[in-house]
Amino acid sequence: MARRTALRWLGRWCIVLVLLALVSRAGAMRPSTSYQSYFPFISSAVSSTVGFGLNFVTSAQALADEDRFTHASSTGATIDRWPFYWWAIETAPGVFDWSAHDVAVSGDVAHGFSTDAVLMTPPGFYLIGPCGLKGGRTIRLGRPLPADLAASQAGQDCTTPRDLDQPVFSDGTDWPGPGKTANPNNPWARFVFETVQRYKPGGVLAQQQGWPAGAGVRYWEMWNEPDYEYFWNGNVTQYARLLKVGYLATYQADPTAEILFGGLSNVPALPDWPSGRPTWLNDTLNLIAADPDPALRDASHWYFTIHARHNYSWAWATSSFVSGDIQVLAAHGLSKPVWVNESGVPACDDYPGPACDTNPAYYATLEEQAAFDIQNGAYALSAGATAVFHFQLYDDCSYDAWGIYRNPVSAVCSNQSPNPDTPRPVYDAYRVLSANFVGVEPLWQMRPGGVNGTQEWLAFYRPATRQRVLALWARFYEPETAQVPATGDSALRLDQTGAAVTIWPVNGNYTLELPAATNRLTPTNDGSAPI
Repeated sequence: MARRTALRWLGRWCIVLVLLALVSRAGAMRPSTSYQSYFPFISSAVSSTVGFGLNFVTSAQALADEDRFTHASSTGATIDRWPFYWWAIETAPGVFDWSAHDVAVSGDVAHGFSTDAVLMTPPGFYLIGPCGLKGGRTIRLGRPLPADLAASQAGQDCTTPRDLDQPVFSDGTDWPGPGKTANPNNPWARFVFETVQRYKPGGVLAQQQGWPAGAGVRYWEMWNEPDYEYFWNGNVTQYARLLKVGYLATYQADPTAEILFGGLSNVPALPDWPSGRPTWLNDTLNLIAADPDPALRDASHWYFTIHARHNYSWAWATSSFVSGDIQVLAAHGLSKPVWVNESGVPACDDYPGPACDTNPAYYATLEEQAAFDIQNGAYALSAGATAVFHFQLYDDCSYDAWGIYRNPVSAVCSNQSPNPDTPRPVYDAYRVLSANFVGVEPLWQMRPGGVNGTQEWLAFYRPATRQRVLALWARFYEPETAQVPATGDSALRLDQTGAAVTIWPVNGNYTLELPAATNRLTPTNDGSAPI
């Protein structure tokens, strides 16, 4: 949910990808010993992808209609990520208006989407405050902050809820237990507890609607981009406490829930704009490591079960972010699933984006935007991520061409496309990704010729179908010819449009022509293309 306001800082990378996903049809395609020796292994993590997601299929602020859900389902996505703004739910102390969220969650359930619910942004009466931010601040979908949150007292805190230090439970402890309820003197604990109680499988809404077992919200994300001052003004100590309180309140309401560490941005430290804090994960984990109650910490999985990361830059940065976060977790003795639950690149030469010939930094042509999705997904999964999300289904009120679909005539905002409610090329690319990379295990990554090689190869194995999936593209601005050793007697070559051609090896190799990279709008340090 970040990024639009600081676009100039976000590396965007377009991928020149012809995505060549080679799905071998011969028997079990794990490489033999001799085949392994042919390739220098860079990574060898093993995981199975949970699935693919979208940001803002629906939300309480912009409820999806049937067409929107139909379009979302057709992409192959299975998870819908959107914010549960606290200020939009608790309208007065202890007074909760669930009406819009009931409709939005019911829509996800009815259309087979899991919900990644991002809990964030308190009402003004629960703020440490007063509120003010460098550069100004607005909420998604064009909806402004409530008046008491929009005070222009710059440099103050307009995100952190008060009384986080109060006990989580009404018995004066932080320990979950049978029959315990959230402490009303800790507003965040009560909000999280009441929200999870309502929307969990078997919860209040599930009982009212007669949903089948398992239907409801299982994924609860504790804030959006807490490492970015635009979304979290508080310090890391306050976030570590917010995460702990949120986990314990969620667990008390639903012990089967998954709790996400708030998805981290890739925003650097900036002098004149809300700043990123690159060491946030490690800093938070250091504080949790020093928890005064280590038995509670360890029993509670360090207060989150899934780590989340965002990337709107060069696609290969996804690999470094995911692998870097996995290493930070491992340094604390932790092994957790990692989701890339926001990623994308805005398109130029398509309304409402700028013209490409104006050289807008960090944008991509429509074809490059499509290529980014496949490369980003392949890099994420190769590095060990278990879910990849595209930001976002429609442009909505972002005032840039982010969407898989262009805005319809009925869009909430004024940026109504001349080609309303039509898919961009990224639609086909996302479908290629979700269809061919679901349930894969990363095998290896290599660049023929070494680290500075001109081609990128990422290989995966899909146990369910006993197939190998190989993604390749050129890294520079010249076309490339790839000679890929065959592991079967034929393969299916796919490009980013989904066009498929059966190919056969000659002298034990598949010969593949990789088109040159084209995007030059995002700077790189080594001369390689950003996409």
